[in-house]
Amino acid sequence: MLEGHLHTLHMKKLVKLDPVTKRYAEVDQVKLVRVTKDLLSFLKKEIATSDPNGVWQWVVPLCEGVLSNTISAPIPYADVPLKYQLREGMLSEEFEDLYAPFVNCVTATKTVNTPEIEIDGDIYVYVDFESKI
Repeated sequence: MLEGHLHTLHMKKLVKLDPVTKRYAEVDQVKLVRVTKDLLSFLKKEIATSDPNGVWQWVVPLCEGVLSNTISAPIPYADVPLKYQLREGMLSEEFEDLYAPFVNCVTATKTVNTPEIEIDGDIYVYVDFESKI
């Protein structure tokens, strides 16, 4: 079992959508830490530090920044590394399976279509956020 799954509760939270990007205005911090630890653990075991795709150059520092709170999430999708390598199928399926939830979380990307609620001209949606028990 991946780290962090045993003591997590899902709760609905009303979250504002960014009016331009339509991404969440805030990140599920508990989930972000969990998926970041899962990804980083995989990278340290499975990806060589001399990786030609730049995983250690770009993804590892991003993960470490998330875990040390030196990166302010959400980050713009344009700042996500390795988009070309992903599009061209240059990375393993196992990497992609762990990287996708990380990218969705760190960029606050909507992954589920939920009804929008307008409050004082701003758009909100209810989102499942993880909470530590």
